[in-house]
Amino acid sequence: MKKIFYNESINLNDKVLIKEEDYHHLANVLRVKIGDSFVIGDVNGQEFIGSIIKITKNEIIFDIEKFFNRIIRQKKIHFFFSILKGDKNEEIIRKCTEIGVDYFYPVITKNCMVKIKPEESFNKVNRWRIIAKESATQSLREKIPQVNKIIFFEDLNKYVIKGEKFFGDIKAKKGLYPYLRRNPIIEDNIYIFIGPEGDYSEEEKEFLYNNNWLGFNLSSYILRSETAAVTFCANIMMFMGGEND
Repeated sequence: MKKIFYNESINLNDKVLIKEEDYHHLANVLRVKIGDSFVIGDVNGQEFIGSIIKITKNEIIFDIEKFFNRIIRQKKIHFFFSILKGDKNEEIIRKCTEIGVDYFYPVITKNCMVKIKPEESFNKVNRWRIIAKESATQSLREKIPQVNKIIFFEDLNKYVIKGEKFFGDIKAKKGLYPYLRRNPIIEDNIYIFIGPEGDYSEEEKEFLYNNNWLGFNLSSYILRSETAAVTFCANIMMFMGGEND
């Protein structure tokens, strides 16, 4: 069953009107018809089953029939990633949303190969938020992941609270998979950090280790940052129990 997000509160037996971009997607891309059912998530995080009862030239009307019930995962993944070149950032957000990341934090690190002007930052983050919504819709996520503003590495501790902290270190002797097999994840907040193509600076690595981040390698091969991002998050999801934890 497909899903859409509705930016207002919903109650049982409501009639929900879908307009503008969501209307275009439903009417012109999915080519929906009367009687089609969708999962509809509201602004409060509630989920419902709704069926289309009317289609006009500029809106689609759903009848809200019942709650959509699922087991909600309590543990949350906070994913920090060094900003990459081209559309690699979009790929990270798209794939990691599908996997289950809850919060994204794009980070400017010392070896970032991308220089973003302040006036460009707003537009980039908005674009990434659109991608997170599209991916959450496609993958039937219960909520749209939160894509935060671009931050500097030096401000990292402002965004990290109590939890388990992991980062990718290609020089680390410990592998992530063997560690997770022996050490169950017990905290509700899990923090992951993947660095840039040129790796972290030595000062950044020292900062992470000194602040109780655990560094792990992922493979005997050298992975691209976007590949490492998806691999790291997928390993964490597997060992935190997914939706049934």
